[in-house]
Amino acid sequence: MPKTTEESARVGQAMDCLRGSLTAEAGRRLLLAVIFLRARSDAVEKGAAEDGPRWHDLVTDARHVHGSVRREVERAWTAWAWRYPGLAEAGPDFAELPESAERALRDLIGVVDGVDQPVDFFEACLQSFSKDSSGGEYYTPRGIVSLFVDMLEPRDGDRVFDPVCGSGGFLIAAYQYVAERCGSGARVGLGGQDVDAVARSVAWMNLGVHNLAGDLGQRPANSLREDLFPGETYDVVLANPPFNMSHWDDGVTAYDPRWRYGRPPKGNANFAWVQHVLGKLSHHGRAAVLLANGAASGARLAERSIREALVRNDVVDCLVALPAGLFPHTRIPACAWFFSANKAVERRDQVLFIDARELGTVVSRGRRELSEEDTRRITESYSKWKGEGYEDVPGWCRSVRGQEIAAQGFDLMPTRYVDSPRSEPADVHGEDLIEKLTRDLLDHLDEADRLDAQLREVLGRMR
Repeated sequence: MPKTTEESARVGQAMDCLRGSLTAEAGRRLLLAVIFLRARSDAVEKGAAEDGPRWHDLVTDARHVHGSVRREVERAWTAWAWRYPGLAEAGPDFAELPESAERALRDLIGVVDGVDQPVDFFEACLQSFSKDSSGGEYYTPRGIVSLFVDMLEPRDGDRVFDPVCGSGGFLIAAYQYVAERCGSGARVGLGGQDVDAVARSVAWMNLGVHNLAGDLGQRPANSLREDLFPGETYDVVLANPPFNMSHWDDGVTAYDPRWRYGRPPKGNANFAWVQHVLGKLSHHGRAAVLLANGAASGARLAERSIREALVRNDVVDCLVALPAGLFPHTRIPACAWFFSANKAVERRDQVLFIDARELGTVVSRGRRELSEEDTRRITESYSKWKGEGYEDVPGWCRSVRGQEIAAQGFDLMPTRYVDSPRSEPADVHGEDLIEKLTRDLLDHLDEADRLDAQLREVLGRMR
């Protein structure tokens, strides 16, 4: 949801200008491009060390010139595109805008001109677009972004990376976190990669709107199949990969050096993403990955073996069970996983489990958002656990040693360890139940196949 009702109304007003002239996706890209032009012009007027087209000229053309405003917008976009690698492919296809879009574009410029804070409006548009399936695939809710960044605490001079960067929200939030503490001279290296060309285009615009530089690679590419940054390591890695992605390993060798904790199962990419992220960490790196609950508790042999290796190698710092309904594009419940390449001595052989399922503010039926207070509560527990003053809190958090985790079959679901009196809600969505039963069935079938193979091997030796 946009931050205010006014912003929400502005987004709707802007899209109404384009309705009937452009497809929804084309309209979204055009709106974001126009906001970009406004934001960059504002930055120039405030003293940015660059020059470029002025927003005032576009507004004047839209109001008073009877020629093609579309050509003026395209000219302004092209003038900025050569300054930002990747922007040339990010904007709308101006050549395909119909004649009927001319009036819509004039009205759109008027709406954007009436916005007080174009950067905030850009963010509001991304939040609004995330309600549909296409936007939801490249936009991570603000509460999750804040939680991940606050937990990992990026520092001045850090290199930050997102292997499935979508609209670039994690990267921008990481820079802002450092800038709030170190000032505008903060030095943060930003890098990302995404397979979706539209998402990558939006990320380029998002960086430009925030007056930030970054490296999103030379082209769209799937990080699991083609790492555009081979050999590079980072201090902070954040990722919200697609949940339970199947057919992920086409063209990926079974002997990939990233699989140091075990070969990920063919039908699910969750632990391929985890290991790719861990492979990107520097010696003192920290990472956060959002995964479906099944990754923490799935009974498949391959998944259990990888979880065991992660625990025994002591790279798992914390798991947070999140409230349902945080993601507009899926109802699958999720956990936030936090990793450390160099865990503090006093916390070695321990994992912090937090049950945050009761947090979140209801914003609509079946939808919740994490508030600043929610993220602060989680972050404070984690910070105390890493430093001083930590105590287990029944029903909320518990620090567990590796021996107990091993006794639980390396199940890493926080609810297994946190003594919570919470009962499951009665309002269980059918999609959630189907997802859980399907995963349970697949896990049992995998286990049956494994036991069958072992039994045949034993019987074969008895002949």
